[in-house]
Amino acid sequence: MQLLDSSVSRRAFLAGAAASGLAGAASAMGMTVSIADEAVTATETNGLPSWCTMPEPVDESKVTEVVDVDFCVVGVGVSGVVAAAKAVDLGMKTIAIDAGPALPTGPQWIAAVGSRKMNDAGVLLDRAEIVNDLMWYANYRADQKLIQLWFDRSGEMMDWYCDVAESTGEVEIAIETDLKDTGGKHLSPAIAHSPVEAPFKPMGPNPNGIWRANDVIITRAEKNGLDLRFDTRGRELITDEDGNVIGIYADLPEDGGVLRINASKGVLLSTGGYVHNDVMRQALNPVQEATTSVSFGNGKYMGDGIKMAMQVGGFMSDVHWWCDSDRGLPDGSKWVPGSQPWLHTNIYGNRFCNEDGPYDYIGYAGSMQPDHKWWIFFDNNYWTQLEQNHTTICSRSYPVLGAINSSNVCQSAEEFADRYIQKVRDKGFLAEGETLEELVENMKVIDNRMDFDTLKATIERYNELADKGVDEDFGKIGFRLQHLNQPPYYAVLMNPAIINNLDGIRVNNKVEAIRPDGSAIKGLYVAGNDAGGMYGMTYPWYYGGLNCGFGTTFAYIAAINASER
Repeated sequence: MQLLDSSVSRRAFLAGAAASGLAGAASAMGMTVSIADEAVTATETNGLPSWCTMPEPVDESKVTEVVDVDFCVVGVGVSGVVAAAKAVDLGMKTIAIDAGPALPTGPQWIAAVGSRKMNDAGVLLDRAEIVNDLMWYANYRADQKLIQLWFDRSGEMMDWYCDVAESTGEVEIAIETDLKDTGGKHLSPAIAHSPVEAPFKPMGPNPNGIWRANDVIITRAEKNGLDLRFDTRGRELITDEDGNVIGIYADLPEDGGVLRINASKGVLLSTGGYVHNDVMRQALNPVQEATTSVSFGNGKYMGDGIKMAMQVGGFMSDVHWWCDSDRGLPDGSKWVPGSQPWLHTNIYGNRFCNEDGPYDYIGYAGSMQPDHKWWIFFDNNYWTQLEQNHTTICSRSYPVLGAINSSNVCQSAEEFADRYIQKVRDKGFLAEGETLEELVENMKVIDNRMDFDTLKATIERYNELADKGVDEDFGKIGFRLQHLNQPPYYAVLMNPAIINNLDGIRVNNKVEAIRPDGSAIKGLYVAGNDAGGMYGMTYPWYYGGLNCGFGTTFAYIAAINASER
């Protein structure tokens, strides 16, 4: 099979798209700004919108190293680690590259159905109920076959994951069987798995994080032959004359030249999505971008994988959205108790929603308020209220049996004060007062728009509703209505924050990138936040670890499918 320069393949694809009547679809496959200095502005001659840019084609004379492998993983995060390790287990010669300097610390939870651990705990879930609920969350703007694929294969993936991660005795995969009381309105299934420091302590604290398992998994893979390289940024996919992906160019560290990776069985893109690319967010979703001021993370998720896939014919989900959170502070940092269903008001003191909802829903409600900010209120009875709120998964702050009781969970009121109240006090986003008058005075130091009379009336009404045990105004579950009457009083200024994009490159059931006509781009697999088709405009927060569950399951399947090519 003849190897072609990737720039020729890209031009050939665009020409072919025009010839086959797909020019409109090709023009929608826009590239966004690359942080590479070589980026050039697209013109109408290449079929891309004017806001798009594409990196300069690689000059083969700049290639300083060539590596021949079976499989290449681009992006070694939650999904990439699984793909690389599984590929090695399957006997493939594998290289994994990442633009960052080390494995990311990342999230804490992975959703899986039907794993040995869940089966042993007696957790049985109905496929139709779960899949249809997730489609409902997605407004049916999702590929149901992909959701079904996760349901059917995630248990298999998790059993493999547990076997490897627990093999050294340093890590244990714990499960979450204590579930959120939603008042019967929404499902809250037991699917969350989390790597914790062994041995697991039923009431905690359990230091957790996917990175703990990833360290074990990737170390084992390296011992078994994985070529792992950091500070190596994927740049441009290489295709053959039929449009199949057969490798990738990558920039070596510190202007060390260009690495050419020939991957006979394919390439997996799992670079983390695009939430740190301001231009891409603005271009794809200017409405949501205008209301979300901060983005969690280390700034490395620039859409590289999505852009590279588009260069060879892939296309994105047609609804562009990302998952907001109600935990954002104005400086871009995270405050975990922001997800507690305490009283919320806008900057003037008006309550605006039922505070007991998924984290992105409350973030969206807050984003609709003036200046896209809100205040969250609690009083000196916070520890009893945290127990009463009984929030779950990563918003849990109070330990209970059946929970993972992660490192986010405090063991006492004093610990909560030291870890969470002091944090926002130090950052300057906490107001406190022995009286409501003093509280408002201190709130105005942070944001001077709070109106005392409005807030006073709001709190009096809220306390009246708490007396009744019925939220006549916004419909919150009665036991989560809690009085504000034990000073000192606290208020924290919040705003929505971006966690991860919910759109990405469309894939089929083999986790292959597909073209607008539905045909597969052979040799190109996409997982994690680079992949789309699983969500609409909401994230199912009551499904603990679902995004990582999709990512790890699809990465696992991609490695298996690549090995069979």
